[in-house]
Parts: sequence; C-alpha cells; structure tokens
Amino acid sequence: MNDGWRLISLKDAGISLIDCEHRTPPPSAVGYPYVAIPQLKDGRLDLSDVRYISRIHFTEWTRKARPQQFDVILSRRCNPGETAYVPPGLECALGQNLVLLRADGSVVYPPFLRWLVRGSEWWQQVRNHLNVGAVFDSLKCADIPNFKLHIPPLEEQRSISFFLGALDDKIALNRKMSETLEEMARAIFKAWFIDFEPVRAKIEGRWHRGQSLPGLPAAMYGLWADSFIDVAASGTIPQGWSVVPLKQLAGTISKGTTPTKAVLLEAQDSPSIPFLKVKDLTDEGKINRANLELIPRSVHETILKRSILQEGDILFSMAGTLGRVAVIDASLSDCNTNQAIAFIRLNDLSKHFGLCLMHLKSPRIQQHTQTMAVHAVQANVSLESIGNFSIVLPPDPLLAEWNKLFNALHHRLVLLDRESRTLIAIRDAFLPKLINGEIRVKEAENLVGSLL
Repeated sequence: MNDGWRLISLKDAGISLIDCEHRTPPPSAVGYPYVAIPQLKDGRLDLSDVRYISRIHFTEWTRKARPQQFDVILSRRCNPGETAYVPPGLECALGQNLVLLRADGSVVYPPFLRWLVRGSEWWQQVRNHLNVGAVFDSLKCADIPNFKLHIPPLEEQRSISFFLGALDDKIALNRKMSETLEEMARAIFKAWFIDFEPVRAKIEGRWHRGQSLPGLPAAMYGLWADSFIDVAASGTIPQGWSVVPLKQLAGTISKGTTPTKAVLLEAQDSPSIPFLKVKDLTDEGKINRANLELIPRSVHETILKRSILQEGDILFSMAGTLGRVAVIDASLSDCNTNQAIAFIRLNDLSKHFGLCLMHLKSPRIQQHTQTMAVHAVQANVSLESIGNFSIVLPPDPLLAEWNKLFNALHHRLVLLDRESRTLIAIRDAFLPKLINGEIRVKEAENLVGSLL
C-alpha cells in the first residue's frame, strides 16, 4: 500500500449500516421502485424488471432506511457482498435482506464508497465473515461495520471516483444507446413485417405515389403491395410475399452436447474454449461473458466438433428458459455450447440474417415457443419445431431495403458492445490497483488514452 492508505474498519471510517424492513409490501401497478436482490447488477441498479409499491407503502418502508444519493445497497443473502450504488434523483425502497451503507464524508468521500466495496479486499472481508447456511450463505449486520479495508486519502478518493465514474458512465451511456437502437429495430420490424403498416397506408389512402411517410421515403412506394392475401395457417400477408419455414433458409439447425466429467478429466490440455449455457444468454439478447465455463480445446475439436460455433450463428435456448436469442460475433467464434441451446446457421447470412433474427425475437415466435413446449424435467422444444418456425419473406427488392436499415443499426450495436467490453475490462483491471495504491490515477489515465 502507498503512504497515506489507512487500514480501518467501516465503522471507524464513518460508514453506517442501515437495515431494511424485514417484510414485503404488496405490489402496485405504479408508484416507487422496490429494489430487491436481482436488481443489483455490476455495481448498478437495474430497474428494468423492478416491482413497484404505492406511496403509502413507500413511506412506511423507508422510515428506517431511505436510500440517498451515493448510498450503497448491499445484499446480505443469496449473493452476499453484492452491491449497487444509489444514483442521483432515485427514490426507492429496500427489499428484504438488503442494507444501506452510508459514508458521512469524514474519512470516505461518499461517491468513492461504491468503488471501495468492489475491490479485492472487500471480497476477502466478505469471505472472512460469511455465515454458511443450509439454504443460503449470509452476512450478519453486526459483522459488516467491522470489515477492515485500506482507505486512500480523501483527495485520492476523489480522483479515483472521477476516473472510474467516467468509465462507468460511458458504459452506461453505451447501454442506453444500444437499448435505443434495439427499440428502433423492433419498431421498424413490427411496422414492416407484423403490422404491414405501409401496405395498410396504401390501402387506406394515407400513402400516395411521390409522397413520403415517416421512415418511408417516396422512392419505396413501389416496393410495397397494395393488397393482402390469405395464407393457410399463417394468416394474412401482403400480395407477392411468402411464408417459409426457418429450415428452408438455414443450412444447419443443431444443438450442442455436454461432455462427461470423465472426458474432461482425461483431456491433457487446459480449459480454454468458452462453453455456453442458457444462463449465459440474457433476456436482452446478449451473451453475458462473465464467468463463462471453459472446456479443453482437445474436447472442443473432437467430441464436440459438431457444435463448434461460427460468427453469425443465431442461438436459441430450447430447454429450461425458452426462447432466449443471441448472436455469435467475431470475438466468440470458435466456441461451443451444450444441448439446451440450438444454433441456426443460415445459408445466406447477408440476405436473411436480420430478418430471421428479428423473427426469432418477435412476440409471435416467442409465444409460439411457449405453447408448443414439452414440460418434462424442464420445459423444452425440439429442433424440428424450431426448424418449422414460420418466416414471413418479402420480395427481394424490399428485403434489400430492410437489410440496409437493419445492418446499419446492427453494426452500430456491435461497435457499442465491443467498446463497452473494452471499457469494462479497463475498469475492472484498474479498480483494485487504484484502490490499493499500486497505480495512481494519472498513470491510469495515460494508459487508457493509449488503449482507446
């Protein structure tokens, strides 16, 4: 540790612990976020699927613990030690098994607290004080204030907070931009391929030759039909369009295999190939690269060679949690997967990738997947069923226009994801080094400048 770093307990550093209510309020359709353990993700609060509670219950549930800006929310059970900071302007209540940590500013700069509880020393203290239970491991409220950590001088804390916060804010901005781009892609797909809005606009006289509509330039007028036809089992589609099974567009629809423990033990080389499972596919259509399981290359290239994944393969979870969709990009090509994930390899990637990807994500196919699932030990669908998914196919000139729009959005999404992964790696590499004084902020800024 550098000079000026003090080993001190949280209590002596002016950090107080505030416990939550040990009961759960009823949900409300509108109101205030009720933060539970699943909302703590990567040091931030993810409120995308949070429950809400009424104003009356919010008032009651925040009498003891009312989160304030720069407080840290800490989980004591399920994933003990996991934290998230409270951003400015957020009014929320705490769920059970969560507590607040609050710095009074005398020793710990309040915005620095969020980083202090993510360093290696923090996790060592968590391990040292963990109470192993029959169902859940947990931390005791009485033990947490006694955690001892090396704390930098206040001025260094401010510099570290600004540097790491800038990286984290950029990651969050990229995430919001990605969400916006995803929403745009979904909106265009829905208008074109589900609601057939341009066709309806022509039929209803809302779109005329030489006229533009929002998102539809006048030059596209002639590409759209002005009538519908009925297709057996598929409903109504525009004149001149067709409905084909996914297997007609895919050269391969297959799944992976899980190698036996004996096979893994017999391998002479060290695990190095990412091995994807359903838990690694997020509901947002991404691949969570944290804690990916690895398998030996020798197993990957022999026993599992049938399921070696390639760039552009579309993944679809077919057992357990059904219908999660993700794409293999260049950084994950030459990885593998287990039998709960189907991979779809299209015959003409440049022509049908965006169309098939959005169809697989669409509510129509997602709902269809749930209705045809077989419920045994766990819910599952067959490769045959996936191959028979209906894809609504427009004429080639219109498909080309869709691809121009989709490819531009998708390319931007790929770049944002790549940049975010780089920033996350930089942040996570520098965080422990900055906190323990191994590297100073000026050095880190110079290194980041050369990396980016």
